[in-house]
Amino acid sequence: DLPLDFSAEAPKSSGGFIRDYDAPEIVRVAAPVYLKSGGYEMATHAFQADYTSVKAYVRRMELVKRAVEVYCPEGVCSGAAPDDMAIPEV
Repeated sequence: DLPLDFSAEAPKSSGGFIRDYDAPEIVRVAAPVYLKSGGYEMATHAFQADYTSVKAYVRRMELVKRAVEVYCPEGVCSGAAPDDMAIPEV
């Protein structure tokens, strides 16, 4: 019942893996799951983003979302701030 926080991609400095096409199956077998994507566009973890990298990051997230919609249509995208997501506060 606990949501799984799962990275579908990793920065090149961490191996640069891409699991975009695995995302629908991950959602199917592991839901509830939060997929993190766009990491492949980062050079390293905790990098300074600029407009170009953020645009690429969002594009990668859109690709994963579309793959889930097509290959796991029973998967449901959560709202902007679901109750089970812990968001740090400063």
